[in-house]
Amino acid sequence: ILDFGIAKLAGATTLTRAGSLLGTPAYMSPEQAFDDEVDARTDLWSLGAVIYEMAAGRRPFRGEREQAVLYSLLHADPEPLARLRPEAPPELDRVVGRLLMKDPAQRYQSAAEVIDDLQALARSALGDHPRHPRHPQQGPSLGQAAGGVRGGPPQGAIELLQDPRAEAPTETSPAAPRIAAERRQLTVLRCDLLLARADGGALDADDLPEVLHELVPDLDRVWSQAVGRFAGYIDRRFASGLLVYFGYPAAHEDDSRRAVYTALAIRAAIAELSARCEQERQVRLEMRAGIHTGLMVGAMPGTTVHGQLAQGAPPAAAEHLLRLAEPGAVVVSEATRQLIESFFATENMGPVRLPGTRHEQSAWRVDRESGAETRL
Repeated sequence: ILDFGIAKLAGATTLTRAGSLLGTPAYMSPEQAFDDEVDARTDLWSLGAVIYEMAAGRRPFRGEREQAVLYSLLHADPEPLARLRPEAPPELDRVVGRLLMKDPAQRYQSAAEVIDDLQALARSALGDHPRHPRHPQQGPSLGQAAGGVRGGPPQGAIELLQDPRAEAPTETSPAAPRIAAERRQLTVLRCDLLLARADGGALDADDLPEVLHELVPDLDRVWSQAVGRFAGYIDRRFASGLLVYFGYPAAHEDDSRRAVYTALAIRAAIAELSARCEQERQVRLEMRAGIHTGLMVGAMPGTTVHGQLAQGAPPAAAEHLLRLAEPGAVVVSEATRQLIESFFATENMGPVRLPGTRHEQSAWRVDRESGAETRL
């Protein structure tokens, strides 16, 4: 019998203990921490935590106390392996990231799938590459496009890209399966929920998991209604927040406006929910949001998506804007503001440097709708 909470790095703190939780928090999945129903996918989460620690030399979710670790695994994403270990294969970062998806439905669904990807990664690391070179008409790989391609398509255009794992067919070999991806403009909404005591004090970390667990049905209703109303695509659900794309699977001329309308609708719904929580639980709720519009590379509509829908800088930019937002605020980038400025009253928050951009640009706080019906 092996308890990963016993084997530890020198100087690290082990959090296995008898009491309220059965398991080691540093390797515990969100559903196990919430005392929800668990299955084999919980073990795959733990496997991801172990692989991450082996590669990075530290755990993906850390804290000095048990509740701090639980808060981290429920609310935070681990620092990418590519940043901690630049020499590590990028595919390893993708595999570990999928293992550590907070939503079990977005993780690997079986150990066999993990084995397949790890074996492919091992073959690639050992130099067992496809014998046939990329067909000259295939264009850039998915990874090249995510890193930026000069002379990209104009706004609204779609560029088909070839998955780099697909081998070019030859006369003597059957056509290899191709995973189609496309490059398109999306608007990214990243919103988060903030909790505090109704009297204005900080909420005790020991009470946080229980409070969030009780709020899950109400939050799911708020997220689903607001996002569904404006035809957004929920890519990731966090314990207290969302990552939403507008412009997928169908693009609309007003996708940036739809993202802002969604954020404002969520803010209004959270305000109503907060009034009830203050009476019933003595807890006050507030939301904040960051929104950015830019080009991304992702799966074509109709493609089965495992893990994140798309890759590119816009989600990181939206996350950066989220961190700038005060409680209750909706903050948008300059790129988004240019698409919505006639429809919303905004206030300049000053220059910021967003991930994936070379120059500073203004961040804007959205105060309210302007009442305008057209851009004119």
